[in-house]
Amino acid sequence: MLPFPVNPNLELQKLDGTAIDRFYAERREMGLAPLTLHHVHSLLGQILESAVKAKKLVRSPKADIQTKPRPKRRDKIEVLDEAELAALLDHLPTLLLPVPECAAAKS
Repeated sequence: MLPFPVNPNLELQKLDGTAIDRFYAERREMGLAPLTLHHVHSLLGQILESAVKAKKLVRSPKADIQTKPRPKRRDKIEVLDEAELAALLDHLPTLLLPVPECAAAKS
């Protein structure tokens, strides 16, 4: 499943906000992740702005989109307390691989 339309018959000048909204709704129904859809939206905006600069479009239809994809935000960020941080720092040297002396000398 591709997150972007693959329609060789699509005329750029006929693309409008309604068609883009419909595309986003179809991709949501297909299960596309909100962050991925947000990236597609950003890329589409860049493409449309390039088309305006290249005089292929008079204006970008991105301005007419009703439902702009937004990535979901995390509800809560977990932060380590002092004891958890100390335990992590104590354990960290056992997690790191030793750097051979010959590799360290070259860098």
